[in-house]
Amino acid sequence: MARFAKPADIQFLMAPLQFAYDQADNVKRDRKSPINQVSVLMDAQQLFQYPGFDDTKTLVDTVEEYYNMLPFNGNKILRTDVQKDIDWYNSVMAICAAIKTFV
Repeated sequence: MARFAKPADIQFLMAPLQFAYDQADNVKRDRKSPINQVSVLMDAQQLFQYPGFDDTKTLVDTVEEYYNMLPFNGNKILRTDVQKDIDWYNSVMAICAAIKTFV
């Protein structure tokens, strides 16, 4: 990433993330929604904020913190013992692990 200049305005990246986060928050308020899955998605979305960081140490520490938040609701999904939900969670974790490794 050091070879490429960061755009002065990264709002074009952050605005869609905020919109998606707000939509997920609305879904989460519905008592019929899969709350743990939505919570995992909302936590995972935090990882996509990495372009907004200027300081490398803060970036690495924050991405680590965001990544470590995922199992809180993810473990609830794993305990349900529903294979399709477990597969879904494992896929989300794989994507987030790839982002963490990239950063």
